[in-house]
Order: sequence, then C-alpha cells, then structure tokens
Amino acid sequence: MFEGAVSAVQGYAGMINTAFKSVLYGTTVGTDGVITYGTTYTDLAQFLFTIGGIALGVGAAWFFLRLLKRRGA
Repeated sequence: MFEGAVSAVQGYAGMINTAFKSVLYGTTVGTDGVITYGTTYTDLAQFLFTIGGIALGVGAAWFFLRLLKRRGA
C-alpha cells in the first residue's frame, strides 16, 4: 500500500513537472512524435517573470519605507 502511494505521488509530481516545463520552455513535436523542450524561456514565462520581479521590488521598497516610517527616521 505504501509503495502504491509513493508511486502515485511520483506520478503526480512528474505530471506537474511536465506541465511547468511546457509552459516555461515550450514544446516541439518532431516528425517521429518525440516531444522536446526548448532551451530558452517562452514569451509568456518572460512576461510573468518580469511582472513578478517588479512586484517583488515594489513590495520590498514598500516594506522598508514602512519600517523607516515606524522608527520615525
């Protein structure tokens, strides 16, 4: 029973890994049906990373400005 649960979790982890790889890197299907993943990020992934980076920067600046305001500096 334990081995079955471990196999199920590994199967779900592999499925999630494949889903993220296809979104981040894009997929190419060869003529023989083999799926390969790209080596660079897709445009969607680059856009999401950019938005995430801006949000982290704004959040960090807001945090430190509130910290300075609380100390009365």
